[in-house]
Amino acid sequence: YGMTIENTTTRVWFCCQSSVIVSMPFNFISEPEALVELFAAFAFANRRSLSFDPTVMHPPGDLTQFIIMVHPHDSKKPRRFHTRQIILLFGAEPLQGPGTHVFEAIEVDEGGKEKGNSVFLRDIWIDHDHLREGAILTQL
Repeated sequence: YGMTIENTTTRVWFCCQSSVIVSMPFNFISEPEALVELFAAFAFANRRSLSFDPTVMHPPGDLTQFIIMVHPHDSKKPRRFHTRQIILLFGAEPLQGPGTHVFEAIEVDEGGKEKGNSVFLRDIWIDHDHLREGAILTQL
């Protein structure tokens, strides 16, 4: 989400991997209640409403790495991976696109204790009507 103010014209923007949506403009001088409503909506919204991914978190005290929960299709129990470094950012910067990140990571238990060796972990936005790579390989 974002907001732009140009002179007195205000707009709200929403961006995701597939689209960019902009609100109808309003004048924050002649319509101050709209601006107050907007600030209140952002201030009191929960993280999910603001489009934060609940499966991605920062480890305590470290804003440069992530704990990513992976939900395998063949298992009901999610796996957790602690990223170590970014290997590749492909299409992650544009407003629209797959947002692909490749990390070096290591699996961790719920307490954060490392399990096993380092792995490469790919995080990508997949359109709802596309098959995942693993499903395509299984069909072959």
